[in-house]
Amino acid sequence: MQFIDELGDLNGKRVVVFCTYLLAAGSTLKQMSHALQASGAEVVARFKYRGPVPGSKFTSFAASI
Repeated sequence: MQFIDELGDLNGKRVVVFCTYLLAAGSTLKQMSHALQASGAEVVARFKYRGPVPGSKFTSFAASI
């Protein structure tokens, strides 16, 4: 979240939010999306993956947007 806060004004920027997790993603994507939208960004997609390396699932996701 600190990284997002340090990005500054994102007015008009389209962004994708993603995270990898081990046990549970919880509300991570929601919190990140809200912070980015508060900075003016348009969240166009979200992706979460359980495990350290999303591999082909992320590739498919990226191709879909």
